[in-house]
Order: sequence, then C-alpha cells, then structure tokens
Amino acid sequence: MRIMFLDDMKSRRDTFQKNAIGHTVDFAITAQEAIKHLKDNEYDAIYLDHDLEEDHYQVNKDEHEDGRFVARALREMVKHHGKIVIVHSLNESGRLNIKSILNDLFDVWLPEDVKFANLWQLEVDVLLGAIQKFNKQEE
Repeated sequence: MRIMFLDDMKSRRDTFQKNAIGHTVDFAITAQEAIKHLKDNEYDAIYLDHDLEEDHYQVNKDEHEDGRFVARALREMVKHHGKIVIVHSLNESGRLNIKSILNDLFDVWLPEDVKFANLWQLEVDVLLGAIQKFNKQEE
C-alpha cells in the first residue's frame, strides 16, 4: 500500500515507519509538503494530524496551515476521493473539523477508541490489513 503520513513529531513518524514494513510511506512535516505529495501521488490511505509545529499557534494568521488546510486542498483532488483518511490528531475539535470537511468525499476514520498514548505502538500492518480488506469488500 502507498500511504501519506502528515505529522510534525519525529517520534511518531519514526514509529510509523518502523511498523510500516512492506508499505510505501511518504512523510510530510508541513501542510505544504503534504499537499505536494497528494498532488504528485495516489494513496491508499492518508493520515492527517491537525496541529502542525508553530504555525498552529500563531494567532495573527488568517489561515493556519494545519490539517484543516490540507483537508480543504484534498477535497479538490478528485483522484483521492473515496480513499481512507485517518485523522490521528490529539486535538479533538481538530479531528472533528477535518472529518466535517472531508466526510462527504472520503471514508474518514477517527481512532477515538484507541488511547493515543498507545496508538503509535500498534502494529501498523493490522490497521493496513483492515484497510485492504475494506477496499476489497468495496470492489
């Protein structure tokens, strides 16, 4: 599977990469990097974080380049419509905002039932296997 993973925390990226053996993962740290990956490639699954680095906390900006910014750009990329988007942010309102932006065009998953402290310790293959099974059922 090909996955785009947006997160500004190195430890999360490293853990995801360690557990995603056998899958192609394109990592993005900023909203602009994520949008470039999404424009250039087609993905089976897209992971979005909401709060990204210092940009999220700069209150003087009209438009924060956070996960919502990526979600709005993603709506325009028809090649990704119907794909799975997993919003893994610790920010509950951010998760819900991203879901509301994408819910009509994507299968949006909010891993609320998983304690976030343990999320990065889960075997990525288990989740990816579930995504593959889901995709086969849709065909």
